[in-house]
Amino acid sequence: MQALYGRGTLYVEMTKHQQAVTDLKTCLSSAVFTQVFPALVPQAKEKMAFSLVQLGKKKEATDVVNELVAHSTSDQEQGRFLATLTELYFRAGDEPQTIATAQRVIALKDADEQSLVRAYVTLGNCYGNQQQHAKAIATLNEATDRFPRNDFLEDTYYHLGLLYYNGGDYGNAAEVLNTFLQKYDTSASRQEVEFFHAMSVYHTGQADESIRLLRRFLRQYPASNRAPEAQLQIAEAYFNTNRFDDAARDYQVVYQQYSNNENAPLAMLNEGWSFFQAGKPDRMIELFRKLAEKYPQAPVAADAAFSIGDYYYNNKVYDSALVAYTYFADRFADNARVEEARGLIHELGQVEAYREYEAAMAYFDAKNWRIAAEELTKVMEKYPETDVVYGCKANVASSYAQLGDRQRALQMFNEIIEQWKDVEPAKPAVFFAELHKRWIEAGK
Repeated sequence: MQALYGRGTLYVEMTKHQQAVTDLKTCLSSAVFTQVFPALVPQAKEKMAFSLVQLGKKKEATDVVNELVAHSTSDQEQGRFLATLTELYFRAGDEPQTIATAQRVIALKDADEQSLVRAYVTLGNCYGNQQQHAKAIATLNEATDRFPRNDFLEDTYYHLGLLYYNGGDYGNAAEVLNTFLQKYDTSASRQEVEFFHAMSVYHTGQADESIRLLRRFLRQYPASNRAPEAQLQIAEAYFNTNRFDDAARDYQVVYQQYSNNENAPLAMLNEGWSFFQAGKPDRMIELFRKLAEKYPQAPVAADAAFSIGDYYYNNKVYDSALVAYTYFADRFADNARVEEARGLIHELGQVEAYREYEAAMAYFDAKNWRIAAEELTKVMEKYPETDVVYGCKANVASSYAQLGDRQRALQMFNEIIEQWKDVEPAKPAVFFAELHKRWIEAGK
């Protein structure tokens, strides 16, 4: 029977609840077990009750433990069984009974510390589920005041603060973590708590106080694995309160002191944006270029390279934008924005090609035919994938005709007609070539 009991308790731990109930019921129905191992009977009933709750048999589970409560002979024994009953009601989702039963434990005069702590923690969790956060925090405060050195309470308090923080409830996170720091000055978790307390304070809108706390954290724990993140957050606090010179200074510390940390590329990127916001775009561009070269595998490196192109494009410095987008497409060929970059490269190629085409056409309009032919040929060779090649070639041919080299002009007009007769953007050039071909052939 003892082996069967052992297997049943193991099944509980393995969450094989139906097998656990079967084994433990067999033990409890055996006179041998109850008479030879009477001390194991309450434990068997408690473990079986937890498995019954998991199987959806709430009433059967609570009846088993209520029977233990009814037959308890001391406050300590009653407290233990009531604490178990509190947890059963909580797991079953019966919040009113959870609260009522926990309060019964707390009201006992001589309940043991473990049972009281179990009741307090379950009661706090229940209030938390009900979104009664003030009551949840007050419950744990009362518990830690009564049992200031209880390790389980310390751990629970710590994780409650993190629960609030990770859930975005930064006000309650800040309150809980601050109280933790006051109560547990020698805790092994203190370093983590100080960090998340400072972060919680930042998210409640207290940027300057968070900066003070984070700088203190860095002085106290310079070797912490949280140090790069703390330094980054100081810079973020400055950036988000429009103190861009201060932000740039502290972002720089991140990638200078922690160059191999995952936050280093982001710090370099954000330092660049700080310079931009401070009206120093040249320094932004310089930094973005360094970022793309130093951390090419970091996702933000591609963002930085693309942003250089965007800056030049938005300021109509199209030749520099073209260079920047081309660099991006070559350097980050697998990036999701590479097709966008290629589209912009094509667009900017057209813009730059047309600008140079117009400059070359100034020689044509001035009837400086030889230089016009030379310059238009250069444009055509420099931008072979743009639409200006059609006009370039047509006017180069026309320039040769004006220079008296009609054979060469005729050859080029024929090439235009044959090669581009079905190309929609080339239709004006084809029409021009056909017209001038007829004139040459007619001796005009």
